[in-house]
Parts: sequence; structure tokens; C-alpha cells
Amino acid sequence: RSVAMHIRRGDYVSDPNVAKIYLPLTLAYYERCLNDWAVDQRNVRVFVFSNDIAWCKKNIRWSQPTTYVDHTTALTAHEDLYLMQQAECCITANSTLSWWGAWLGQRPNHAVYTPAKWFYPNTLNDQHLSCDSWVQMPCDPSSNSRTQTSSHAA
Repeated sequence: RSVAMHIRRGDYVSDPNVAKIYLPLTLAYYERCLNDWAVDQRNVRVFVFSNDIAWCKKNIRWSQPTTYVDHTTALTAHEDLYLMQQAECCITANSTLSWWGAWLGQRPNHAVYTPAKWFYPNTLNDQHLSCDSWVQMPCDPSSNSRTQTSSHAA
């Protein structure tokens, strides 16, 4: 059972102006998504996509076997999109690359987890970013509640 997990860092952590808009996603967010989906699955394998693979390799510590997709450059990001859409579960960042990887992979029994909130309050509107059946997972580590969306973004 395959999970495509996209962890965006780059300008989200290095550019102060961008960091004022996008909510930071902790490893706890990704782990909650992974655990929620994997509870009923066997032989789960995680494929991590990121613009900071070195950070991911240093900081990710969960029990599922993990493959770090580290061949990607800005010129080959389309390869990541293709690989992400092949997974049975997609755990997205608050990023359009994640969103497209998840959206392009939609099919029966395809699970998608996305942040319930993408942006800080009073910055941008994230109300219609999730598609039907996508699980919105809170970014706040203290919250375990999740919701499924009822509107479709295309």
C-alpha cells in the first residue's frame, strides 16, 4: 500500500514574506494523516517528495518503510506529479504541487489528506481548496478531529 507524502519547505521556511502567509505544517500533521490512513492498511510504504529531502531524511522517524524521492529538480517536477498520482494515498502539503498530484490521482479508493487550513487568518482564502472526499486534517498538533469536504474545487 503506497502513500505519496509531499513536504514543502524551501521558501515556506526561508522567505519571511511567504512564511507570513502559509501555515507551517509540522511532522505531527503528516504523522496524524499517515496513522489515520494506515490503521486499516497492511504493508504500507511511504514515498516522500520534498524540496528539502535532506531535512526530511534527518527528521522523519516513523515505523513505516520510507523512500525519499530525491531525483527531482525544478525541471523534472512533472515526474513527481506522475509518481504522486500513482499512490493509493496522497498526503499533501499546503502547496499547489501536492494539490495537483492528489487531484490527478483521483480514482475509486484513492485517499487524500490535506491541511484543513493552508493560510494564516486574514491573508488568503482557502475555503474551496479541497475536493469532495478529501480528508481535511488540522495543522494544529493538539487537534485530532478531521473533516471531509463537501465542495469540489476544480
